[in-house]
Amino acid sequence: MFAVLFLLSLVTSEWMVQRDAMSAFYLLPFRAWELLAGSFAAYYLQNNQQSELNPKMLQIGSLAGLLMILVAMFFYDKDTLFPGLNALLPVTGTAFIILFATPSNGVGKLLSIKPMVQVGLISYSAYLWHNPLFAFARIRSESHIAGDATMWALSALSLVLAY
Repeated sequence: MFAVLFLLSLVTSEWMVQRDAMSAFYLLPFRAWELLAGSFAAYYLQNNQQSELNPKMLQIGSLAGLLMILVAMFFYDKDTLFPGLNALLPVTGTAFIILFATPSNGVGKLLSIKPMVQVGLISYSAYLWHNPLFAFARIRSESHIAGDATMWALSALSLVLAY
């Protein structure tokens, strides 16, 4: 049943992003598949041990997950329709990191360093702060385009406020 809901949500997300990208982004029926992907990963880990997997497979899977996220970060732009099928890459990458990163492999070690843990601890607060900051910047800059420097500064500010 959950697999059917996953597929239905993904298909309708792709359909909706072509018609009304804002609704596809903000409304749960079109993003439910992403939450279900995380649920599937959690369910798998609850019922299986990572230690049963080959360490090389864990390393390759976690590196593949990190690469998927980095590709989406650096190659998706304002013209990339999102969520829809384009969200498959970062969502799958995140699921791979959840499933395959361990304290003994490279990605697990990277995510365990103190600065990364600190960002993780404040990430939800930063998420909550970034939305109004970015929204007000976009409203304010209707006559001027908010540049990359402004958005980076607002990202840093959201981390400071989150802390």
